[in-house]
Amino acid sequence: MIRDAYDKNLLIPLAESLPLGNVWPSLARLFPHAEEFAAADSVHALAFGPWRVATPICYEAIRPELVRRMMNQTAPHLLVTLANDAWFGDSQEPALHLAMARMRAVEQRRFLVRATNSGISAVVDANGRLLARTGVQTQANLRATVAQIDVATVYAGAGEWVGWLAAALVLLSVLCDLRGEDW
Repeated sequence: MIRDAYDKNLLIPLAESLPLGNVWPSLARLFPHAEEFAAADSVHALAFGPWRVATPICYEAIRPELVRRMMNQTAPHLLVTLANDAWFGDSQEPALHLAMARMRAVEQRRFLVRATNSGISAVVDANGRLLARTGVQTQANLRATVAQIDVATVYAGAGEWVGWLAAALVLLSVLCDLRGEDW
C-alpha cells in the first residue's frame, strides 16, 4: 500500500496557474478557466514496499531539470507518470508527450510506467524501448515487467552543462570557420 503523496511542482500555465495574474488582475478576464492552484516546492519518492517511486505528473515529465532534481533528492528505483492528454484529442501531441517522457527514462536509466486518460499509456525500459503501449483514445490494460534500478547516471550528476558545452563548441567552430581561422 502506498501511504505517501506527491504534490505537483510545475503547474501548466493558463490552465493550472495564471502567470502574472497577481500583477495584472485583468488577465483573469482573458483566461476565465485558468485555475489558481499552488505549486509544491519539494519533491519526494513514494514508498511502495522496498521500492522508491518518483511520480512526475503530466507536464512535469517533459521537464528534465525537475526529474533530475527528483532523482538527486530521492533516488527512486522507478518513474511512474500520470497524464491527462484528453485536451490533445486524436493528434500527434500524445505521441510527442510520450517521446519526451521516454527521454527521462533514458537520462535517468530507469523504467518508466506512464498512465494517461486518453493519450498513450506505456511501459518503457531503462534504455527507452517501449515494452508495452496503448493507442490514443483507447481503453486497455498493460502488462510488463519492470526492474528495480538503483544507479546514478552521468546526466543525473552533471546535468545540462555537457549539452551547453557541446553547443558552445559548435558555435565556436562555426565562428572560426566564418573567419577562416583554424583552432
